[in-house]
Amino acid sequence: MTTIPVNSTYRIAADANSWMIQKSGNRKNKDTGEMETVWTAIRWYNTLNKAAHGLMELAVRTSDARGVHEVMEVYKDVLLQLTAALTPEYTIDIKRG
Repeated sequence: MTTIPVNSTYRIAADANSWMIQKSGNRKNKDTGEMETVWTAIRWYNTLNKAAHGLMELAVRTSDARGVHEVMEVYKDVLLQLTAALTPEYTIDIKRG
């Protein structure tokens, strides 16, 4: 499964059939009794683009934003998080020998 971490609450994941927004939560491990993070799919999309837009809409709808200016700030924050999450990282290993 492909996963794209966006922030501590949400990530975008994919399986063979769809893209999904997953939300983090906590539960107690039955064996150890310790709290652990679990990810639950809450929305499904047929493209990554739609999933990213869906996450932006979800962030605005679940925010405490009041007024256009605050809504635009929420959009900006999520857009920056998505941009960072979707920016490819490359490493180059130089082998000397």
